[in-house]
Amino acid sequence: MKKQMPYFIFFICLLISQPGSATEPEHSNIFQPGEVLTYSVHWNFIRLGSIVIQTYPDSSKRNPLHFTVSMRVRSNPDIPFIDIDELNRTLIHGTDITARCYRAVHRHGSDSRQLFAVYDETKGSAYYSAWNASRDAYENIRVIPDTPPYLDGPSLFFFTRHAIHSGKQISMPTMINGKIEITHFDFRFPREDIQSDLFPHGIHTKRYSGFADWEGGTSAGMSGEFSGWISDDTAAVVIRSEVKILLGSLVIELEKYERPGWIPPLVTVCEPLSRKGD
Repeated sequence: MKKQMPYFIFFICLLISQPGSATEPEHSNIFQPGEVLTYSVHWNFIRLGSIVIQTYPDSSKRNPLHFTVSMRVRSNPDIPFIDIDELNRTLIHGTDITARCYRAVHRHGSDSRQLFAVYDETKGSAYYSAWNASRDAYENIRVIPDTPPYLDGPSLFFFTRHAIHSGKQISMPTMINGKIEITHFDFRFPREDIQSDLFPHGIHTKRYSGFADWEGGTSAGMSGEFSGWISDDTAAVVIRSEVKILLGSLVIELEKYERPGWIPPLVTVCEPLSRKGD
């Protein structure tokens, strides 16, 4: 389990053609400065940790179409064999939802790394570096030429929200450890009402599924398959995600939210639960 955790953390971010060819959904209001989403991460009945995702406007104010998203991943301190604290921050283009600049500090036990990636739109290339602070040395530095706009962990999370109402199958370039890989998404599922601890009476959602077609997506005890349920409204808030592994599934579930003005599309007492295809 400990060996698998770095890959688990990336799949948690999943919660995907070229970005320019992806549909521009009618339902798109996903970037809300001040939004704070808190998720629990469980395997069977064991809580592995939590994720907090926050949205900010571009602090540089140079481009109103850019948004900054932070994703903090922390393991459960009550589990002695897992010690993870990751802070990821991505500047995301608000139109195609691809990453422009990524910075992260990852601590796994006594090992600490600083990651950096930036996309150069004019050259169509990307730069990636991984600095091992524990060893005081670079582990990886590379320039990736001929690179299309791509997704990373935080932007993947928002891309699923952006595309959930598209009704299409979409494949997206995805940066994994300094390499461009492909992640496949299927957004063709009908509406599905689900229950959770936060919404015990049910909430209207749209389901999607996906497959990680890259090293790490189909290894480390994982099948590469994942799925998610996103609120069926313009906010498109991720309610639940599941990642299949050899020993069951990881479940990532919304447990707290702050989103100004959001009224979740709850199932009313007059509606049957689990109605599909509406």
